[in-house]
Amino acid sequence: MQLKGSYGMITGAGRGIGKAIALKLAKEGANLSLLARTESELIETSNEVKKFGVKAYYTVGDISKQEDVDRFYKDTMTHFPNIDFLVNNAGMAYYGELMRISLEKVVEMMNVNFFGAYYLTMKVLPRMLARGTGHIINMVSMLGMVVEPGWVPYCASKHALRVLTEGLRAELRGTGVKVTGIYPGAVRTKLLESVGRLRPGILEPEDVAEAIVFVLKQPYGVEVGDVTILPKRT
Repeated sequence: MQLKGSYGMITGAGRGIGKAIALKLAKEGANLSLLARTESELIETSNEVKKFGVKAYYTVGDISKQEDVDRFYKDTMTHFPNIDFLVNNAGMAYYGELMRISLEKVVEMMNVNFFGAYYLTMKVLPRMLARGTGHIINMVSMLGMVVEPGWVPYCASKHALRVLTEGLRAELRGTGVKVTGIYPGAVRTKLLESVGRLRPGILEPEDVAEAIVFVLKQPYGVEVGDVTILPKRT
């Protein structure tokens, strides 16, 4: 895809990985529509994006609420002629033993990490199919392939997102719409910091953003199915 002049949507774009993705794509010339729950963070991200000479718009909303997803999509189509790519990046987690995490928190993780991506993908997909082109990128996580103590409900939500990603890729084969799953290891974010899981030698948000730029820049006839991103072994 030619990123210069393209149009894309990014969720969870206010900080961390989402913000890093937005800045990397803006540097490549992509126009962006951004979603997050905190307006002050979105304003900061969109202002930095615009410094690259591209268009940036934002919607304040919760990806787990269908009405907010509908509004995000409507806002985007008000400004953009089409959607070339969607990055389902928004995610959240609670860390702790399974029996100590409330049902409400488990449901929240599933709603944000799985249903949020599902809602938005279903909004964007018909237009992509009509055009015969587009790229959907889902931020899955290495914990979407394994299960670790303390992360069980989060793993469940990411395993569901992995199945959605792989199933959608199979069903869309031959339509011109690509689907890619991104599987980072531990990344330096406020989430890991908040649960005391930061450690030396982990990934930076910019590392993940670089991988997404690589995936999107592949020629029309090339589809990158899954990308695993791990810190260099020392």
